[in-house]
Amino acid sequence: MVCLCLTSPAFAQASQETPEAVARQYMAAMQAGEWVTCARLMHSDALAAVRRLIAAAKDAQDVAEVRKILGLTERERFADLSDTELFARFLRGTMAPVHAAVRNATITVIGSVRESPDVVHVVIRVTPAPDGQAVSVNSLKLEGGVWRILLLKEL
Repeated sequence: MVCLCLTSPAFAQASQETPEAVARQYMAAMQAGEWVTCARLMHSDALAAVRRLIAAAKDAQDVAEVRKILGLTERERFADLSDTELFARFLRGTMAPVHAAVRNATITVIGSVRESPDVVHVVIRVTPAPDGQAVSVNSLKLEGGVWRILLLKEL
């Protein structure tokens, strides 16, 4: 009888992380400067979009500057990085001011709005606000039954 309960769909649904929990994890990782964790919480569509944006910047701008932002060594190639590693390096190279501003902030999930069965917007208050905007929204989308963070442009 116990085995049936543990394998039932109701149990599986109850053990799944909520969009709010994933948004909290993302913000906690952002506060801690854990860029790989942030990247792992991103939806694969978001990671692919960031790769395309960086590739376009790499082609249009100074390659040395892009390599510096990504922390690429002489032997490393942009194409060899996974989408997750690329995003984590991008965050590490660009998010220092945000990290400093939110490191000691209080993060509160105010609530969420379900747009569709697979898209939810989580409203978050950051106190004190790093840029004067105390409320932000993290949008999440189901991927393989797991909630993952989207980029704003993907909405």
